[in-house]
Amino acid sequence: MRASAVSRVLLVASVLAGAARAEFPLESMASNRLGLQYGFDFRGQDITSQDVPSHEILHTLNLGYSPIPYLGLEAGIGADQLSVDRYNGARFSGGYGLAPLFGATLASPSLFELLRVAGGARFLYLDSEDDRGYAYSGWVSSPFLSIILSPSGYFDLEAGARGHLINGEMQGPSGPTQTFSNRQTVRGFVSITLKSPSEFAFLTIDADFSPAADPDWSNGPREASIGVSFGTLLGWKAKPQEAKTAPIYFPAYPEMKEKQKQMEEELE
Repeated sequence: MRASAVSRVLLVASVLAGAARAEFPLESMASNRLGLQYGFDFRGQDITSQDVPSHEILHTLNLGYSPIPYLGLEAGIGADQLSVDRYNGARFSGGYGLAPLFGATLASPSLFELLRVAGGARFLYLDSEDDRGYAYSGWVSSPFLSIILSPSGYFDLEAGARGHLINGEMQGPSGPTQTFSNRQTVRGFVSITLKSPSEFAFLTIDADFSPAADPDWSNGPREASIGVSFGTLLGWKAKPQEAKTAPIYFPAYPEMKEKQKQMEEELE
């Protein structure tokens, strides 16, 4: 890895302190670039009909690709840890479980080179189990719609609404499986993305809040999340290929031209 690339990664990493959310700057993507990013999220949601507070710590590593303009695809793997406050007389403090994720984003062309509309969805599979054998698992869906303001090529401001829908199951070591979900399924969010156009590096800070968000974060976010992610876009160049197609009507013409050139050089 080049020294400039190493220093870029160390500089971005030194800025990070806390949570993260992944967000590829779609306008910088292209069919010959591959996005690579790391994210760390800290989020909370109330689950079950009793609105029991729960919290997640999520690390993700994923790839992004844009096969055509205005369309971004992403897929990756994460490590998700869930904790649940006292429910049915017991607390749950799970360990990290593998969390595959994927998503897609559509963005409109830029309006007045300043505004864009974006929408899409992201999906993540939650799987966390404690040392007693109790486990929580299920899909977390996050559809979103937003407006992106780009006053400069160095940063974007984004605001909109995103869904936060959990369709999960909880199971004890010997008891029956029960389903669970969350009642507050819509959140407002705002994010800022800092970009380095010359090096294709980016840093995103993101936060969202549901209508039931609680300002008391002594035990972690309550019906809210905060995150930071960083990454880079890796590009490649297609190797030009020499044309080897012979003329259709005069296939011997290239050979005759080469002989003529040799004869001219001998006469000289």
